[in-house]
Amino acid sequence: MEPTQINPELFVKRITLDANLPKLASKINAAQWDDENELDEADFTAESLEWYLSDDDNFFFACFAGSDIAGIVSAQFLRRPYGKIRTLYVDEIDTAVNFRRQGVATALMAEIKKLADETDSYDLWLGTEKTNAGAQALYASLQPDEVEEFVGYTWNLDG
Repeated sequence: MEPTQINPELFVKRITLDANLPKLASKINAAQWDDENELDEADFTAESLEWYLSDDDNFFFACFAGSDIAGIVSAQFLRRPYGKIRTLYVDEIDTAVNFRRQGVATALMAEIKKLADETDSYDLWLGTEKTNAGAQALYASLQPDEVEEFVGYTWNLDG
């Protein structure tokens, strides 16, 4: 899959195990994130990226502005126990604070949609918090076929 070229300074690249994962992790950790991104707890490492990417059902893309990380997205196949279909689920999509409203998330979603088409996914699914009006506006602008009302529940199991 060829990287998407938005303009000379902004491009999206699919990250694989062949990438320089230590350098990528360093760039991700050095990017300007805020509380909305929830990345300060995640501390990316080469090992964590290798672990994630070693599963063929997991995908990771980075959007670069020059050599800086402007945004990242992770997605994975969710296999359904009925039929032989799978959903491409967008787990996280994050835009660095200093690159917001510059088309980063739109470019990342374009690559994810392209991946869904190329892998013959049944559908593409993502969710966002009810309080995240910016993300909701972005996703609505991408013309989804359906917008669902959804309530999620989380159980924190680490203590």
